Amino acid sequence: MKRWWEPEVGEKEVVAVRDVLESGYLNDGKVTRRFENKIKELVMGHLLWGFGMCVPSGTMALFAALKAVDVGPGDSVIIPDLSYIAAANAVKMCGAEVILVDVKAGDLTLDPEKMVQALTPRTKAVIVVHVSGRRAEMGRILEVAENAGLKGIKVIEDSCEAFPKKLEGDVACYSFSPNKIITTGQGGMVVTDDPKIYQNLTDLKYQGCRGERTGGDDVFEALGTNLKFTDIQAAIGLCQVCKLKRRQRKLRKIYDWYREELGMGIYWFDENDYPLWVVGKGIGEAEIRRIKKAGYECRKFWKPIHEQPMFLGNPEKFPESSKKDRVWLPSHFSLNKSDVKKICKAIKGG
Repeated sequence: MKRWWEPEVGEKEVVAVRDVLESGYLNDGKVTRRFENKIKELVMGHLLWGFGMCVPSGTMALFAALKAVDVGPGDSVIIPDLSYIAAANAVKMCGAEVILVDVKAGDLTLDPEKMVQALTPRTKAVIVVHVSGRRAEMGRILEVAENAGLKGIKVIEDSCEAFPKKLEGDVACYSFSPNKIITTGQGGMVVTDDPKIYQNLTDLKYQGCRGERTGGDDVFEALGTNLKFTDIQAAIGLCQVCKLKRRQRKLRKIYDWYREELGMGIYWFDENDYPLWVVGKGIGEAEIRRIKKAGYECRKFWKPIHEQPMFLGNPEKFPESSKKDRVWLPSHFSLNKSDVKKICKAIKGG
């Protein structure tokens, strides 16, 4: 059975990890700084401005971003109803209220007009999820956010599935978990061009210590916690980045094969998107069984957040996110055109 997705690592990653282990310094150090700079260069275009910070996961990136823009009790945050649960959990962990809105039929990203309807005086931020690499309607979302209330609201981009999408909002969050285009095992990153937000992020990451961190007689000026990365992860990440362009080309090719075979039976990517996983539509249990019989795994799509026990809501408010016919089709780097043809034949009942 060929898997739906699998990470791709090799001897270079093994050597890089061995080098860090032999250095005797495994913590968040020089190798992590190199990795942060590389990622920042990719998602901001250069190193002359802007800030980037590695954290333990994409979920922690979202949590840190929310805290850094001062989201807390009494605030509300708008998020799309169709998303991984991490966005909603991050809001809850800040003590704020989750406001769910429906998604657009064409790309499954947050509907800006539903966002307008959800705004209240308590709205502090919006989390925009670029689903499976599809860029949300950022121009309209940024316009709505800027004009919301006297001070506007902060825009946090959940780009965990859209690396290396460029920063457009106030903060962007990325994930390096095993099912992403590059992986460090687990891990995430937050980027921003706002020095105040970055100061808040570093306070949070380093227990509120703003000076040199020795672990001894450090001075702690703010409330924080430990969101450190490791040089072991960073070493893997630096090797993975070297393979990024090749992987981008391969994922675009896989998408093109599916589009050639299934046409409107998948959600399309356009030239501004960041193809990751191909999402099939109109696929039920019978199609899934046939895909498996052909020798391939696929993955059921998220339940909408309003169906999760922690966030139950009225399904009538979410007609698009409530549809049940979506599946992530096999999308990993080792697929070839013959594989895609077999999968699509199974879907069509051939």
